[in-house]
Amino acid sequence: MIKVFKANLNNIDFICDLSESLNYKNVFDVENGVLIRVLDKNTVENNIDNFLIASVDDEFAGFLWYSWDYPYDMINNTVLYEDISDCVYSEQIGVSRKYKRCGIGRAFYEYLSALTGKNVLVYVNKEPEGNLASLNFHKSVGFKVVGIFEADEFVGIKGFKSYLLKK
Repeated sequence: MIKVFKANLNNIDFICDLSESLNYKNVFDVENGVLIRVLDKNTVENNIDNFLIASVDDEFAGFLWYSWDYPYDMINNTVLYEDISDCVYSEQIGVSRKYKRCGIGRAFYEYLSALTGKNVLVYVNKEPEGNLASLNFHKSVGFKVVGIFEADEFVGIKGFKSYLLKK
């Protein structure tokens, strides 16, 4: 059974370890989705009130970091197709490979929508690795593309492209 709940300081190591294990530099099965940024302990600790944890049968299965602040370094350079005001932003979602396709991501977004009463925004990177699994997952749970961000270089990655999605 999937449980989603607010994270606490005891969850920091789990969040950081999972973030690192899913980073595109550490993943060999990139077709199953990747994360661009590895979360460090200070970032997680400073934002712990905006983290959710999912567990399956009392084993941690994933995390979602959300924010009320948009990443304006990206938003200001995104071609928008739709209004994105009054949304909560999903900074990063990570699900253990063991629990892929078990409904964790869907549970996170349902919980976040119920918790905030807001539409959810998320960037899904297309480059450097394709990341079709993440894009297809987000579309399958009701997200639609509302913008595109492209940069010659972003976060140290050349030829960066990301879709902004909204649900």
